Amino acid sequence: MSLDAKLKQSLLETAARHRLRRGKSGRQTARNLVDLACTLKKKDLPEYDRSQISEECFSLLKKNSIEDTTNWLIQRI
Repeated sequence: MSLDAKLKQSLLETAARHRLRRGKSGRQTARNLVDLACTLKKKDLPEYDRSQISEECFSLLKKNSIEDTTNWLIQRI
């Protein structure tokens, strides 16, 4: 994994931990992570794609570690 990708993943992990620790909902956190990942990767996804990826991200957040979820998100977007 490149340094750029590692930095992006680290930023997403920090954001996820911060939001989840503050008691934000998992769905809201997933949406925010997808928005942040799109910004970091300079991609503008249609709303349908964002919603679909957010749901997948939410599902992964419930059953996987934050590290695994953010790694998946970087690869997915």
